[in-house]
Amino acid sequence: MSNQNNNIPEGFKMTELGPLPEEWEVVRMGDITTTVKGRKPREFTRVVEKNCLPYLTAEYLRTFAPSQFVRLQECESSIVVNDEDIVFIWDGSNAGDVFCGLKGVLASTMVKIIPRSEIIRKAFLYFFLKTRFDLFNSMTTGSTIPHVNKEVFRNLPVALPPLPEQKTIARVLSTIQRAVEAQDKVIAAARELKKSLMRYLFTYGPVPVAEAERVPLKETEIGLIPEHWEVARLGGIADVKYGKAKPKTEGSVPVIGSGGIYSRTYKPLIDFPTVVIGRKGTAGEVWLLEEPSWPSDTTFYLVWKQQVNTKYIYNFLFAHKLSGEHAKTTLPSLQKHELEKAFLPIAPVLEQQEIARILAAVDTKIETEEKHKAALQTLFKTMLHLLMTGKVRVKDLEAQVA
Repeated sequence: MSNQNNNIPEGFKMTELGPLPEEWEVVRMGDITTTVKGRKPREFTRVVEKNCLPYLTAEYLRTFAPSQFVRLQECESSIVVNDEDIVFIWDGSNAGDVFCGLKGVLASTMVKIIPRSEIIRKAFLYFFLKTRFDLFNSMTTGSTIPHVNKEVFRNLPVALPPLPEQKTIARVLSTIQRAVEAQDKVIAAARELKKSLMRYLFTYGPVPVAEAERVPLKETEIGLIPEHWEVARLGGIADVKYGKAKPKTEGSVPVIGSGGIYSRTYKPLIDFPTVVIGRKGTAGEVWLLEEPSWPSDTTFYLVWKQQVNTKYIYNFLFAHKLSGEHAKTTLPSLQKHELEKAFLPIAPVLEQQEIARILAAVDTKIETEEKHKAALQTLFKTMLHLLMTGKVRVKDLEAQVA
């Protein structure tokens, strides 16, 4: 024990959770919180009304698009949460996940967690619970529907700093979290810009907006396009080929299925730029491949019959995806003849290249912003761990906290 004590950093003490700052305590979750389980309301409405709240279900937390609402007069017997409340998923496949910033009526699969304010700050508790999802989710009870283990929850040890330090920790983590959310908005805006650009470019061509009104247009099977463009069927500009089952030997060549690259093999099936189109599963999904690759047997790939810009064709098919959902099978499946009959606008090759260049610039912007978001998410996870274990202290920041 003396050797262990000698290895404890100055200002730290040994606890059941390992070395912690001397002024921190270890408490039990059941001693610092109470939980209130949601209840199913007596009556719902599927129409948004003036005096109603969204019904917070697992589906809502996946999509944030409410499908059920509860009138305020029906809320008396229900559990209502506001933006500052902590919502904890108690039942289901995501048991142990935690949310904040929601307003609505809690489903019976969730609980509202109420902290003892004189011991633990709500924001600190929220971030602490973020670090324990894997534990709660891996130790559920129930054979049909997983439930958070009550004993695990109640007896969970919590490393608890003094209240001022809790506040500072929560502030630092909130700042990073807001930066991630802001990055989400930047990425969403860039994606919307690309959609708008594709609609514009495939209607007017690569001309400045101020000149769009002067572009002569013609009505076609796919809508308005510049008068000097042609319309062709996909089967007229490319042979639609079936992908093949991937070889067993591993390697560096990407293998692409209907959901994207999922493996690597030792040799390519094709060595030219192509567009791969999902045939089964995510039927109609498109992927651009510019390197040697192996399209799997759940896909089609295109072999060009004439000179085209591959990125141009990819972008049009991305914006006008075909779907196999109408197929009379359990798994949606796109048929070869349907793909071959699809209409595409064929611009002169130089215009195809310019359209592809413009859209590639937006793709580069999106990729850059997504990398920035990933870096922020990594920073958040790192700081979450370091701050919650006392390995990084924020005492020098306390003076800045309002």
